[in-house]
Amino acid sequence: MKRYINADESVILSEWDAPTRPYSQKELYYMIDSLRKKLKLSNTIVFQEDCGHAYYVKFNGVKYKQVLETNSPNVKGNCSVCWKFNNTPRELKNTCKEMIRAYMGISDLERMSFDNFKITQIFYVWLFYEVFKKDN
Repeated sequence: MKRYINADESVILSEWDAPTRPYSQKELYYMIDSLRKKLKLSNTIVFQEDCGHAYYVKFNGVKYKQVLETNSPNVKGNCSVCWKFNNTPRELKNTCKEMIRAYMGISDLERMSFDNFKITQIFYVWLFYEVFKKDN
């Protein structure tokens, strides 16, 4: 499901229309759950102490296995978000910073919104499924 793309094709640049109807909390959480299943994300969250990023990891991925082995969400090593940001084309970095900040600002304790769902969707597609083509 990885997408090899040019910078101008990135999901980071996507815009979405305002919803045409209200969504219930139950419906939004169902949409999030369906997204996690589709993207093969586990229910395991990794916390990167050095940079402060927290994110769901892919089921049976390296970081998922580290969490299971150590029985701790604090994983040592490279942060996937930082690594991906450093490998994102320069022209997308400012938009990418805003997207990361918006995603990290979403709390599981707050009411879910359609915008938070879209931010979550964009964040995980960018993080795990977009591969930027290198200039030749």
